[in-house]
Amino acid sequence: MESYWSEKDMSKHNIFDPLFNPEGVAIIGASNNPGKVGGMMMLSTLIGGFNTDRLYPVNNKEEEIFGLRSYKTIKDVPYRVDLAIICIPALGVKNVIEECIEKGVKFGVIISAGFSESGEEGRKREEEIVKIARHGGMRIIGPNCMGISNSKVHLHALMNMLVPKEGNVSIVSQSGTIGSLTMATGSVEGMGFSKFVSSGNEADIHTEDLIEYLTEDKDTRIILAFIEGLRDGKRFLKIAKKACEKKPFIVIKGGITEEGAKAARSHTGSIAGSSSIYAALSKQTGIISAIDMNDLINLAKGFYMLPLPKGRNIGIVSAWGGIGVLAADSCAKEGLKIPNLSKKTIDLLNELLPPFWSRQNPVDMTAAGIYGSWDLFIEVNKLVLTDDNIDAVICMIPLFTSLFRSVLERNEETRYYAEGLVDFMKDTETELVKNFVRLKEYNKPLVAIDISRSLESKSVKYLEENGIPFYSSPMDAAHILSSMVGYKEYLDRLNDKY
Repeated sequence: MESYWSEKDMSKHNIFDPLFNPEGVAIIGASNNPGKVGGMMMLSTLIGGFNTDRLYPVNNKEEEIFGLRSYKTIKDVPYRVDLAIICIPALGVKNVIEECIEKGVKFGVIISAGFSESGEEGRKREEEIVKIARHGGMRIIGPNCMGISNSKVHLHALMNMLVPKEGNVSIVSQSGTIGSLTMATGSVEGMGFSKFVSSGNEADIHTEDLIEYLTEDKDTRIILAFIEGLRDGKRFLKIAKKACEKKPFIVIKGGITEEGAKAARSHTGSIAGSSSIYAALSKQTGIISAIDMNDLINLAKGFYMLPLPKGRNIGIVSAWGGIGVLAADSCAKEGLKIPNLSKKTIDLLNELLPPFWSRQNPVDMTAAGIYGSWDLFIEVNKLVLTDDNIDAVICMIPLFTSLFRSVLERNEETRYYAEGLVDFMKDTETELVKNFVRLKEYNKPLVAIDISRSLESKSVKYLEENGIPFYSSPMDAAHILSSMVGYKEYLDRLNDKY
């Protein structure tokens, strides 16, 4: 089914305002049982902090839902309702849509499954409710979706209660699980999120409509999307180009194989395009393609925390030569360059480091150098960052406290000795990351890696909460910087064109 709005409609009216900034929200099928969809939806909305004076549970059997007055039908709510979250079985949705239209509801988010993804009968049911909604001036997200989120107004009507940290990354996802887990994981790793829409079957509102809105949304700086299928490739191409001109647009595409396409049809009823078609679309725009969910989060984190690199010249700093070699290999595979450091930088490093340091880029400080002084570690990174030949730095930062704790405390006989050592390491590591964060002042991308996989350590959390992205492999770091450089080069080509 074609999108309901013309480009003229999209540009002239802020049609999504009642969806993201509703005066009142009704949850139809609300429940006191957290094990039911209506119960999860209520809890998520309450946990997210939405104004309870504007939240109206609808349940024809309950007088009260989680302490709020419940109404028998949407028509019984004596206040304005812009948004209805519909959590009832599919067979009852038609009647609810008709009641919503009578009430004057602007948007319906249909969580219910059992529509086009389930077969021919479900497809007819879906077409009928969309026809009724459009005739009555009501818009539909879904069906078969997991909800929406707008952090600015603390609206998190989600089916899984994964309330994100507030920020400026927005997500459109045809998979509710992928979208909501991306928000949850990204929030843990230092990112913040603005808006999220689980678009589901897209019976009325399509991914293209939402991307177009987010392109102009002042609260969105980065757009992420999970796409199973595109109904209008030409329109998507036009909208993607416009989006990429204004902000990073990172996409993970599902259904690019025959097996994936079959799964997409049964999941959201999407017609999944081939990998070759999607690749051609991406080449004509500045879309940043993610390989999988981890890559999506890693890319988003880089764009969220770092300035764009001015070029492809990467400096590498490590106290372990092998890690530097792996980082150099990774950069080369990603089309990045490892240039010579300037004579000035080499001379200054000669004054600081032991005579057996690498004397080149990658900078191998050697273990002797790093264990001598953490101040030295910071100073070396500063010199590489300020070298005119360097556009960005990948640094192997030694965050070993959590690793040593897990290894040394494994044995009861060594636990006594381990406690003092781990406490000492923790204190010095805390001081190290605080000073490392100050290197941001040089306004070049600085990426931290640590192959000990200390992803859950407090030091990693401190780095990412203060704008230093952390990755557990040199390949991840190189891939993110390469993608950022590619986007910068895309913007430069646009500027040259115009």
